[in-house]
Amino acid sequence: MSDANQRAEAGAVLAALARGVLGAGYTSDVPPRMLQTLSRLPGEAERRQVLAVLRALGTRSGALALTGKRVPVTWLSPAEAEAVVLKWKASRLPLQRRLAQIVIALSLSSLYGYSKTEWERIGYQGPIGKPPRRAAPLEPEEISSAELVDCDAVIVGSGP
Repeated sequence: MSDANQRAEAGAVLAALARGVLGAGYTSDVPPRMLQTLSRLPGEAERRQVLAVLRALGTRSGALALTGKRVPVTWLSPAEAEAVVLKWKASRLPLQRRLAQIVIALSLSSLYGYSKTEWERIGYQGPIGKPPRRAAPLEPEEISSAELVDCDAVIVGSGP
């Protein structure tokens, strides 16, 4: 099966699930944006895994394994798709909870992250002003001996 066909199958599943997550806010622009976001995942293995799970949901056997029903997700009504995502979200299985998180995050960011029309509908006026051109450089203090430092916040580790 070609890559284009695989993406089309995954896109159809994403469309069905997004209809359930977004309800009346759903637009046909959402699934391609969801796929675009998935294509930017840093790990090739993770991207392939997510797409494989999505394609499986479009089959009877994959749907049975992941939803408990032999009905491909693409056949579900928006209300049924919403029920599936809510079931995953409350599942005891980490894979299903993670799948719900992925679908919800992709759906919401693909609608609200792009659409000025959607912003108008919900009353969001957009960002205030332009972002700064360059972040202000940090001026680290050099501590050469044991000192007591009073601060409002402490960042531990390299993540932040």
